[in-house]
Amino acid sequence: RKSWDELMELLPTYLDDNGLAGFYPATTGYPFLTAHILRVSRALGWPVPDGSRELMLAGLVNYVEGKIPFEDWRLRELDDAHRRLEVLSVLATYGKLKPAYLDALKIDPPRWTTSMLVHWFEILRHGKGLTRQAERLVQAENLLRSRLTMQGTVLTLSEGQFNWWWLYDNDAAVVSRLMLATMDLPAWREDQPRLMRGLLMRQREGHWATTVANMWGGFAVKRFSETFEREAVSGATRAQLASQSVDLAWGDKSPEPVRLDWPMAPANLRLSQQGTGKPWITVQSRARIPLKEPYSTGFTVSKTVQTLQQKTPGQWSVGDVVRVNLTMNAQSDIGWVALDDPIPSGASLLGRALGRDNSLATENIGRNWTWATYAEFAADAYRAYYERIYKGEWKASYTLRLNQSGDFVLPPTRVEAMYAPEMFGMTPNAPWVVKP
Repeated sequence: RKSWDELMELLPTYLDDNGLAGFYPATTGYPFLTAHILRVSRALGWPVPDGSRELMLAGLVNYVEGKIPFEDWRLRELDDAHRRLEVLSVLATYGKLKPAYLDALKIDPPRWTTSMLVHWFEILRHGKGLTRQAERLVQAENLLRSRLTMQGTVLTLSEGQFNWWWLYDNDAAVVSRLMLATMDLPAWREDQPRLMRGLLMRQREGHWATTVANMWGGFAVKRFSETFEREAVSGATRAQLASQSVDLAWGDKSPEPVRLDWPMAPANLRLSQQGTGKPWITVQSRARIPLKEPYSTGFTVSKTVQTLQQKTPGQWSVGDVVRVNLTMNAQSDIGWVALDDPIPSGASLLGRALGRDNSLATENIGRNWTWATYAEFAADAYRAYYERIYKGEWKASYTLRLNQSGDFVLPPTRVEAMYAPEMFGMTPNAPWVVKP
């Protein structure tokens, strides 16, 4: 707070003649930066001095009224609408929005990005006397929900990677602002934990990609903690299912996952907290059922086998060399994804710079592969780990040599989000029959 107050004392030197804030003293100001400072002030509850605040709001009003000629980067068709919505949403939260300010805006929410929809949602929530306000607010909320993909405990943006760097905006900042805009709404209360998990999964090495995203992400985490985690968790949580009962003790670390066997007859799972706080509990049901067709919940995976060297056409034999091509598809952006593709017993995974292995393994590899952060050439499977996967298709490929004869029945090929294991995809594997 001390740094903020010191900066506010210098703020007048950063405002140009139009009341817009610049990045340096005595330079031309920008509507974005002006709106950004006012938005941060409101989010933190830290004031901008009255004189500077009124000058800045007047500058934003003149901008939306077209009284300030302003030229800026325009890389996308929607850039101008994005900038205008950003400013209008700030004016709405400060009670300075007039219905006439929307006249120059082409209102077409279905075409807008999710970031623009969040601004529009804030305009409709905080503005006064707007045309068809209640109807448009319902539409905006429905559109926002349609842009989210829910997989188990995670809500993510379904529009995929969003990084409009020239507008200082990206997907992490959008999710953070959406959380802040809806945190106090009862209809969104149950979505907040899923949004938080989706937001945290967008981090890389403990942070988000930009300064702006880190700031809004920090605000969202702080507000979430104040809203849902006011009291530290202590004591124990008891889980009961039929005659089974397990206590999960809360100490310095979260308790390890526990397993309760399926009861023979229908029964209710009962959870009770014996101590302070309200812990988060994730419940998963698992069953060992043979997989007969591909299964998808967040990911899809398919597999093809290509012959590189084959002793006898039409059958597999010891010494044959095979390339396995895997095609995966992610329903949304996700961090840390694992691929597990089992191989026949005794087979060797090639491509580890072992002489002839390397030349066989690298032949005819395509250029559109997403390279793994780490690949594991295990005795029982090829495993690949990806730090970041974006919405859409990616591929992987590896080469193996069949070294042992026999009939081999393999478990399914599986791809899953490591920190949201309810997001996964599987495809069954046909038996391998390898002749001597």
